[in-house]
Amino acid sequence: LCSGFVFKNKPLLLLLSVLFFYCVGVGMQFSLIFIFIDGYLSLGSKFALLYLIGHCFSAMSVGVWYKLVASLDKKNVWGLGVLLTVTGIVGVGITTPDEINLIPLLVALTLIFVGFVSHNIMVQSLLSDIIDYSRWKFGVDKAASYFSLYLLTTKITLAVGGSLGLAIAGWY
Repeated sequence: LCSGFVFKNKPLLLLLSVLFFYCVGVGMQFSLIFIFIDGYLSLGSKFALLYLIGHCFSAMSVGVWYKLVASLDKKNVWGLGVLLTVTGIVGVGITTPDEINLIPLLVALTLIFVGFVSHNIMVQSLLSDIIDYSRWKFGVDKAASYFSLYLLTTKITLAVGGSLGLAIAGWY
């Protein structure tokens, strides 16, 4: 890392840049979702059930993502997952307390979780390709450093996003 391999590796910098914005947004969403569902929608008692059902569907989506990546480019599959996540976040955001039906909220949460499955699979696969590229380009194996940097970036930006989301809500 200190020898500058990170700053010379443009695909890694691009991936980390995209991760920064994605994780800040996801951190904001996750820091506020229970407050939104409980305080605004008054559905806090249904929160665990909604999450359980949504996660069951997301676990079943792993095979679908596997099939998609076999026929499409990894970046496109990751983009599709991000699109599902963003669609789900917007869907949760436009839900109003007037809606008694839990199905639209469940669908929106499920889209978020299914999108996360794509993210978790595709980003690590893309990072593996970036490591292979780095090994070829620079002749040095920095796999551990790159994965550490990826995890550090993810954790810091999720925390920053969560703090930012709560700060904005508190300010508002």
